[in-house]
Amino acid sequence: MNPEIINTFVWLLPEITLAITIITITALSGFLKSKSVIFYMLLSGLLLSIASNSVGVYSQSRIMFNGVLIHDNFSVVLKFLIIFSVIVMSLFFFRKSKHHEEYLLLLIFTLGNCLSVSSSDLIMLFISLEMSNIAIYILFSSEKKPALKYFIYGITSSLVILYGISILYGLTGSTGIYEISKFLSFNTYNSLTLLISILLITAGLGFKLLVFPFNFIFPEMSEKFPIANISLPAIPSLITGIAVITRLLFTIFHDVNSFETANNSFVVIDEIKWELLIAIISAASIVTGNLVVLWQYHLRKIFAFIILSQSGYLLMAIAAGTIEGLTALMLNLIIFTFNMLGVLLCLKPIMEKYKVSVIDDLKGLGRNDPLICTALSIFLAASVGFPLTWGFPGKLYLYSSVITGGYQWLEFISIISSVAFLYFIFKLIYNMFSAPIHKKTVKIETLYKILLLIFLIPVILFGVYFTPVTALANFSSKMFGF
Repeated sequence: MNPEIINTFVWLLPEITLAITIITITALSGFLKSKSVIFYMLLSGLLLSIASNSVGVYSQSRIMFNGVLIHDNFSVVLKFLIIFSVIVMSLFFFRKSKHHEEYLLLLIFTLGNCLSVSSSDLIMLFISLEMSNIAIYILFSSEKKPALKYFIYGITSSLVILYGISILYGLTGSTGIYEISKFLSFNTYNSLTLLISILLITAGLGFKLLVFPFNFIFPEMSEKFPIANISLPAIPSLITGIAVITRLLFTIFHDVNSFETANNSFVVIDEIKWELLIAIISAASIVTGNLVVLWQYHLRKIFAFIILSQSGYLLMAIAAGTIEGLTALMLNLIIFTFNMLGVLLCLKPIMEKYKVSVIDDLKGLGRNDPLICTALSIFLAASVGFPLTWGFPGKLYLYSSVITGGYQWLEFISIISSVAFLYFIFKLIYNMFSAPIHKKTVKIETLYKILLLIFLIPVILFGVYFTPVTALANFSSKMFGF
């Protein structure tokens, strides 16, 4: 067999493993009566997928299947974050699912996201995104009315993306992002048409990114669904959306007509100020998330607005439009994934064991369960960049890249609005620890507490010794073509 074909399949091992797991569960689900067996098949497939992903860590970046998919450090690390987050959610949220079909949906969702971060063709990208979107729509179908509303908004955003892709194809004659970049670098084109296509694609992806004003339905939806359901669009889908928009903008607007005189340089086509567009969306999301959360009382809705502001912070790094910004993005994306998974792990026992759903009912809970409440406080503090957590150096890298990109006003807005979020965290901590002991006492499993401590270790350890995370961010920022 051609060695090139063998290498291609090696680089696609995570996706192939997920596909085989889907086929196996589908074939055997009619014979297996025990749902726990199907769950362990799901978990085994995810673990094998994340293990096989490590095979391509140090292999050379390249395009596969005639420009449809791409393998590079950027996609390898993103696939690790996506699969890891789904593994954690499967263990803690879907382990006792009553319907084994949910396990298949989780696998399809993961496969769609993994293909999306590796797509270098707009058609392949659209199909991959829709694969993960359809899985979410079905998982949301338990509540018919809100699910229908989410489906309508979601399908509208998909149509907007598709319309933007069709305009871009009509302008450049190609759906491959590297061919589009070459066309824009060597040919004259209508700047207004290009701007309209980029606006449409960005607006459609904004729904997946959960950014304001393109997705204002997610906070409303979060009140009506279990935290397990809202965790999927909040973390793995957001990671995918950030990856997709980063690869599109950095590749399409990379001026390949210029000769790079130094490493880590990024020469931009100046016709469209896409950095300003992303900066405006980033500022709107940060301000909305950090301020609106102050007068929210429902815990799931608070989580939704925290995700909204965090998405805005991640977009800040993209707005920098530099290689330093790309490194800062990957750094903060790694921190975001662990922090938000940690928040979810804290909210699960609070909402399911203590039956607390609104912030006022948290009074005194810190005296009942100091570990969970302290962990929640630390994860939230790290997400805003509080000193002695790894969020602090992460935000320093982020703000440094924004200053280099010339968006000092965005940094100013971010810091000012972060003060409001810090106030919210202080109010939450005071609420949990200052009041008398909570009226309800339950026993949390020791294993659960150990796992929570494991999540806390990197938050505190890398706040003091940050070099390993920086090295990982530098490695993962190596995108094909740069």
